[in-house]
Amino acid sequence: MPGWALDARLAGDVERDRPFLSGDGAHTHFEDTQRLTASAGAEGELWLGDHVSLGGRVDTGDLTWATDGFTISGRDAAEEARETAFLREAWVAFEVGEDTGFRAEAGRRRATLGAGLLLDDFALGGTAELTHGPFGVRTGALVPGPDLVPAGPPIFFATLEYAFGAAGRVALLYARDTGAGDEVEADVARQFDLRALDAAAQRGRQASAVAGACLDPPPSTSVDAVLNWVGAEFEHQFAGLKVEAAWLTVFGHFDVDARLENERCIELLTRRGRPTSRHAETEALGHAASLGARYHLSGPWFPGFFGLWMSGNAGKPGAGGDYEGFLSIAPYPTRPDLFFDVGATSSVRTDRAATSGINGRGVWAFGPTLLFAPTEDLSFEATFAWLFADETNPATGGRDYGPEVDLRIDLDLDRRFSLFAAGAVTPLGDFHPERRTAWQAALGGLWSLEGGPPDE
Repeated sequence: MPGWALDARLAGDVERDRPFLSGDGAHTHFEDTQRLTASAGAEGELWLGDHVSLGGRVDTGDLTWATDGFTISGRDAAEEARETAFLREAWVAFEVGEDTGFRAEAGRRRATLGAGLLLDDFALGGTAELTHGPFGVRTGALVPGPDLVPAGPPIFFATLEYAFGAAGRVALLYARDTGAGDEVEADVARQFDLRALDAAAQRGRQASAVAGACLDPPPSTSVDAVLNWVGAEFEHQFAGLKVEAAWLTVFGHFDVDARLENERCIELLTRRGRPTSRHAETEALGHAASLGARYHLSGPWFPGFFGLWMSGNAGKPGAGGDYEGFLSIAPYPTRPDLFFDVGATSSVRTDRAATSGINGRGVWAFGPTLLFAPTEDLSFEATFAWLFADETNPATGGRDYGPEVDLRIDLDLDRRFSLFAAGAVTPLGDFHPERRTAWQAALGGLWSLEGGPPDE
């Protein structure tokens, strides 16, 4: 029996003074952006008998007209069409049993691991799940990425889950990645300590020589990593209080090789018999935890609290010692909006930060939330977040990213169409070398239609 859904969205937003920090933390580049974003999609599932089903989703991705040009899901339109064919999900599933059941899936699906702190992305692979009463075991291998056939080795994972009460669950997770993902490699490579190579090439030159000149153009860097994650998730409804919590620890190692590309500096170092490349082996040990709570106080009032911690690294990879920042594959923290760039106009993440915080310095984000829903069709939600780095920015000595305030209004006009307005503002703190107030405002609408088999 078929089930299907159609959806479309249109939103516009304005951003001012969004900060982008240099790798050494000493300089900030600010960007102003105006964007119009649209998307449309269709999905469906078809059952072939009692045990086999086929499903899929096709959508345009985020069609974005911005001040810097037109993109689809953050990249060139031709590249997006070529690499994805706009087919986001396509899978086949087999399941049997009820109290004791088995389900297996193969294909491309949206996957979430570690409450979204480790992975929340489309992935190609297969999973198998066995349930018996309140217990469940799930395992699989996934290759995440935006492309229809993503590159790289798979992530292997296993979860053990226990369900209790009407809406409670506890889950344990283990995952292993022998490729660490393009995002981890890019982030680690960008932070890699190459000051020794630069200093060796500059030594003996005139005092006016510019430090870091040998790092332009940027050195070529490769990362070979093996990472493991262990963690736990908890969800429960205590009368009017809903609580969600998660914890993850990453451990493993990565080898980094970097080679200078500045020909003048290579010539100087070669003449002196000095190396023009660096190799470093670093152990990784990082942590992350999240907490969310919401209480139905009375009538339309739902106060709450959220907290998120991702450990940061004090030095640079290759500078000696373990890498203590939290590393992930494609995380998707859901708040605060502006800091994690999960604003109302974005439906598909296009800027996956695999190391935590800014320049891998980690993040503490916590504060109160408030949902006010006077009717079923209208809601107001506000979040206040304190934001701090886990480690200081060595260029400024500061840890304060700056507080953030998020506001959102949702209005359902009917069962198929809704409007929203959202905004976020953050005055930058002393972590940044230059203080400004960054903000974002968005307005948009969503349309959806779904259908399924007739009631039996």
